[in-house]
Amino acid sequence: MKKLIGILGAPSSGKSTFSMELTAYLKKIPEFCSTQLIIEYARTYIEENGGTPPTTVYEQYFLMSETLKKTDMASEIYDYVITDGAAWCSYFFALFASRFDTECDLKFLDKAHRMLMKDILRYDKFYLLHPNQTHKIDDGIRVSNYESYLKIYSSLKGMLDAFRVDYEDLEVNFDRQKKIKEIKDYMLEGDEDE
Repeated sequence: MKKLIGILGAPSSGKSTFSMELTAYLKKIPEFCSTQLIIEYARTYIEENGGTPPTTVYEQYFLMSETLKKTDMASEIYDYVITDGAAWCSYFFALFASRFDTECDLKFLDKAHRMLMKDILRYDKFYLLHPNQTHKIDDGIRVSNYESYLKIYSSLKGMLDAFRVDYEDLEVNFDRQKKIKEIKDYMLEGDEDE
């Protein structure tokens, strides 16, 4: 049984690290040889654009489109797909970027909203990481700002609640190894019946 799992969180919450740890652990298990991690495309985009973060609705729409393509392709090939973030997360970043005053912004927001509907409901489960107040990063891409990260976290949580999708809210100091094993067990549910 194929599974699509999303690891979500604000910047610097540890979602990329946790996604990589989870994927590395799973790939060592024979049942999970067909596992793929979709890395957060926003970071690649920022690096390719000289460290400049996306600030327009179109850029967020572009990030969403590219992430959806990668997720779609991986979902066709692999049995288990883990995403570092999710394509639909770009939707609410597009909302933050828009002043809702141009036809172009409204057009891309409409397209992004339709993509959101396609993307969020196909996931089997999300894991939402809390922002870490003590984790300080300034790598030219992310600058620590706990208050902003808390707003992003709250927005993600609100979106998950609004769509009534299956998710687990992970506290800052959760036991990573224990959670990885729980996710492995969750991903294997239903496989015994096949």
